[in-house]
Amino acid sequence: MIFMTMPEGAEERRSFEELYEQYKNRAYAVAYRMLGDVHLAEDAALEAFFRLASNFSTIRKMEYHKLDYYIVITVRNAATDILRKEKKYKEQLKYTDELDSYGDDMSSYDIVELKDCISRLPQEDKDILYMRAVLELEYGEIARSLGIKPATARKRLQYARERLRKLIGEEEK
Repeated sequence: MIFMTMPEGAEERRSFEELYEQYKNRAYAVAYRMLGDVHLAEDAALEAFFRLASNFSTIRKMEYHKLDYYIVITVRNAATDILRKEKKYKEQLKYTDELDSYGDDMSSYDIVELKDCISRLPQEDKDILYMRAVLELEYGEIARSLGIKPATARKRLQYARERLRKLIGEEEK
């Protein structure tokens, strides 16, 4: 893999190889959950590591929880780019049990309006909703990624859902 040669110096290459070995399976899993296709998930994971390699001198200094979060978001962005290129975004939208918990009115809600409501949320809310609903991460995983306690992650998710419900309510008026 060509991106393994991008970090300069033997020590940086070795550090990047360790990072790759540590996160390659998680990166693939995140991409696969989004894309639902083995080959596209591999492409997204490799693209994410290419992006990480090009910024490795900066990211290697990050604390573990920030690095973990940064890698997940990088993979998510690479997968989103692939979805756009493949024009499969609408086909890939899947309802999770959590989204269904909003009730039957949510299933008939226009996806475009829902995306508009989500886009008006603060980035912190978008990220935590994404991590739970799309990536299907447990509260502990979310907490580690954000550097917070699991109870705090649960509360932030609750607040994000409340803000989203409020925006949806305003749209329906």
